[in-house]
Amino acid sequence: MRSFSNDIPEFTVTEITGVLQRFMQETFYSIKVRGEISGLSRPNSGHVYFTLKDSNSVINAVCWNGTRLKVQFCDGLEVVCTGYLSVYQSKYQLIVTDMTLAGYGKLAAMLAELKKKLEREGLFSPSRKKKLPFLPTKIGVITSPTGAVISDIISRVKQRFPSNVVVWPVQVQGDRASAMVIEAIKGFNSFADPPHVIIVARGGGSFEDLWPFNDEELARTVAASKIPIVSAIGHETDFTIIDYAADLRASTPTAAVELVLPEKSKLVASINEKFVRTKISFERIVKMQEYRLLRLYGILTEKKNSLLQKSRVALEYQQKSDTFCRFPY
Repeated sequence: MRSFSNDIPEFTVTEITGVLQRFMQETFYSIKVRGEISGLSRPNSGHVYFTLKDSNSVINAVCWNGTRLKVQFCDGLEVVCTGYLSVYQSKYQLIVTDMTLAGYGKLAAMLAELKKKLEREGLFSPSRKKKLPFLPTKIGVITSPTGAVISDIISRVKQRFPSNVVVWPVQVQGDRASAMVIEAIKGFNSFADPPHVIIVARGGGSFEDLWPFNDEELARTVAASKIPIVSAIGHETDFTIIDYAADLRASTPTAAVELVLPEKSKLVASINEKFVRTKISFERIVKMQEYRLLRLYGILTEKKNSLLQKSRVALEYQQKSDTFCRFPY
């Protein structure tokens, strides 16, 4: 740093940038900034670049690759970003370390608009829903590999009708969740020996936690799947966009298994009951036919005896006639 005779400090560009950098980091080392996401960019580096804006101003923001956030990035979302200010290429920016949804009113409006849009396109039409197979022997499950959901699903499958369960592990919340679920659905559809049905599941959570399942691209991927999909997101009162796009919606992950698989004991009991009913019906038919045959036999026997009697009478008459003709007197 240099100074003139009038004591006005002089800085190089690098020096002033460094001063500002230190000032930013010391003064704004942990702040929250509220604004609307726009200009979202995801280069191959994995970092996420965007701007936060309000009615008057805009600030650049970046979320480094590897940062785990609860909220999925989406243009138009109003969020509260936690982080710190930094200077890069003589411009200040917000380094985001955490993010939460700011207002649910605007989100609800966005969600309603997306639902209307996809509905108009016929994406939710009952006519395009695929029927679930009666007894799938291979079930694809897209969910977190850890936690209660996958354990509950596997346990319920064993209880109802043991089948082969293929798990595609994904994140079920955060900014990468929807992309991972999309990849899983496409992956299952590309298998040479694909599962007969897919369950997309996660447990209950906040509006933020479930937000990835309101993604438009995910909804379109669900609708385009050649394999029937059952959505099981959250609790009974939770609804997401993919619930409408899926072929069937289950209130909970365990309820999804109950929709996909019959209960073996009840199925066996039903088959046995049908077998007994069929056997009784068959025996009844056999007895009816036996009675009918006996009745016909009786009728035929009676007719046979009658014919024999008539033949005997006719024969006797013929014999008498022949005798009379030979000896008329």
